[in-house]
Amino acid sequence: MSESNVIKGIIRIVKTPEGEAPLKIRERWVGTEIPTLYYSQVGGTVSGALSDKPVKIQAHYVVFQKDALDALEKREPEAAKWWHQAGFPEWAGASFIFNADEAEEVAPVQQRI
Repeated sequence: MSESNVIKGIIRIVKTPEGEAPLKIRERWVGTEIPTLYYSQVGGTVSGALSDKPVKIQAHYVVFQKDALDALEKREPEAAKWWHQAGFPEWAGASFIFNADEAEEVAPVQQRI
C-alpha cells in the first residue's frame, strides 16, 4: 500500500509547533498545509524528533515526515532543506506529530482512539 492510500485529511499549521528544531525553523511551518494520517485525543509519550528524548503529548495530528517536508518545501524551501540536512525523512512511513492547538483541519481528518 502506498503512503497516499492512507491519507485521511489535511491540516494547516496555525501556530509555531513545539519541538527540538530551532525556533526560526519551527516558525516556518505556520501556514503549511499537510496531508494527515489521523487525529488522536489520546496523550502519551513519544520520542523527540532530534534527540529521541521522551516528550509528553496531548491531542495531536500524525503526518508522514515525507508529506510534511514536501509541503514545507513548497512554501519554505530553506526550512525544508534544514530538515533534510538533519536526516529527515528518517525512513519511509516515519511520522511527525503536531499538537491539536497548532493546526486546523482544512479537509476532515479521521479520528483514531
